[in-house]
Amino acid sequence: MKVRAGIFAAFAVLTMICIFILSSQTLYESNNFSNRLTNAIVNLLEPDLHGENAEKAKEKAENEAGEAEKSVEASAAEGEKLPEEILNRAESSYGEEVVDKLIIPKKRWLGIHPLRFSSMVRKAAHFILFMLLGLFFCLALSSFLSKHNVFTFLISLAFCALYAGIDEFHQLFVEGRGAEFLDVLIDVAGALLGILIATLIYYLRSKIKKRKEKKI
Repeated sequence: MKVRAGIFAAFAVLTMICIFILSSQTLYESNNFSNRLTNAIVNLLEPDLHGENAEKAKEKAENEAGEAEKSVEASAAEGEKLPEEILNRAESSYGEEVVDKLIIPKKRWLGIHPLRFSSMVRKAAHFILFMLLGLFFCLALSSFLSKHNVFTFLISLAFCALYAGIDEFHQLFVEGRGAEFLDVLIDVAGALLGILIATLIYYLRSKIKKRKEKKI
C-alpha cells in the first residue's frame, strides 16, 4: 500500500508542477498556448476545416493580421487581463475579419469567437488538472492510511482548495495575470470531481473484495 501511495503522490506532485508552470506564463504566453491548444482541438473535431491549403492559408492570414497581432501583444503588455478586452480592442482597430484570422480562419466555431473559445479551453485545462490533483492526492492519502472515509475526503478537498487559492495568489505576481475568485471555484470543482472519482474507485473495490470473500 505504501508503494502505491508513493506512486499516486508522485503523480499528484507532477500535476501540481504542471499547474504552477501554466500559472507562471504571462498573459501573452498563456494566450498563445491556449490558442495552439484550441487549434489542435478544432482540427481534431473538424479535420477538413482548413482544406488542403491549410498551411498557405495560415501564412496568408498571419501576414494580413500582423498589425492586429501587435495590438494584441501590446494589450497584454499593458496588463489587460481579460481576453474579451484584448479582443474588443483589436476588433475596434482592425475589424473582426482580420482578428478572426489570428487564430482560426473561420469567423465563428460553435457560435463562439475563437479567442473567447481559447479562454474557455484554458479554464477547462485548469479544471482537468485540478481534477487529476484531487484524484491522485485522494488516492495517495487513502492508500497511505489504508482506508477511505469522510476524513480523507475532506482533507483531500481542503488541500486542493488551498492549492487553488495559492495558485491564484501566485498569478498576482505574473505579468498581465490576476486572481479571480471564479477561477478558484472552477479549480475546486475540478478537484471535487477527482475526489468523487477516487471515492467511486474505492467503493467499487470494496464491493469486489466483499464478493470475493463471500465466494471463499
